Amino acid sequence: MNIKFYDFPVHGDDYGSLVAIEANKDIPFEIKRAYYIFATKMNVRRGLHAHKELEQIAVCVAGSCRFHLDDGYEKAEVLLNSSSKGLYIGKMIWREMCDFTPDCVLLILASLHYDLSDYVRDYQEFKKLSTEVALVKFDRFFLDLSWHWLNDPEINQMTMTGAITREDQLRFFESLDKRTDYTIFGIRAGVNAGVCGLKSIREGSAELFIYIGEKRLWRKGIGSRALEMLEQYGIQIGLHKIWLKVSKCNHNAFNFYLARGYRIASVSCEDERFHLMEKSL
Repeated sequence: MNIKFYDFPVHGDDYGSLVAIEANKDIPFEIKRAYYIFATKMNVRRGLHAHKELEQIAVCVAGSCRFHLDDGYEKAEVLLNSSSKGLYIGKMIWREMCDFTPDCVLLILASLHYDLSDYVRDYQEFKKLSTEVALVKFDRFFLDLSWHWLNDPEINQMTMTGAITREDQLRFFESLDKRTDYTIFGIRAGVNAGVCGLKSIREGSAELFIYIGEKRLWRKGIGSRALEMLEQYGIQIGLHKIWLKVSKCNHNAFNFYLARGYRIASVSCEDERFHLMEKSL
């Protein structure tokens, strides 16, 4: 879940204590708005919404309260009871606050000005938006995520990526705008979930690649939906065949592609590491 705790340094002397919070230094965004909640009555739940683009830091500067958080896939419960600890809440996280103590003062630092259109107040609409799969631009944020994903030993083995350096990755990214044989997308499913694309695009065929980097989202149907959209994109650009390499260690992936119409390629493959699979579009 796209939440994180930030510990703020406490400065103090015999006269008391002070916590300073600087934008883009102590927290990861520019502060456009600040507000605080206080004098909340007993047994009241507040929040009950998500934000499409806004990011927040919540600090209980006095007393305590409890957050119930939901990203559409997982739920978490967090107690805020420290004036020197901030809770970062990313985009598209449903939040509900409860169990306010009588002395609770909850400070919120927000990355955007107030915008009513940024709110999602209906939970069923939130569930739909937060789990809807889309292929989006592969930007620097996805590039950084892919570095961490592909250096996970399990994902690295399944994708047969091997060793990569930051320099290699950056050169690859900077070459994308000039290439006509390579298309890459980020997979968005409420959260940034993975990467897919087509390479070696020529003469009506291409090699596909796809992986879900967020392992907690495995077996949620995201890869299947992303594959369908990638195949549709292939048809739109005139492909009549796509193929891929599937590690022989990755039995789940092999069966996944078999169930979606892929077959062992007619051309021989002498590499013992992978199956060569193909599908006509």
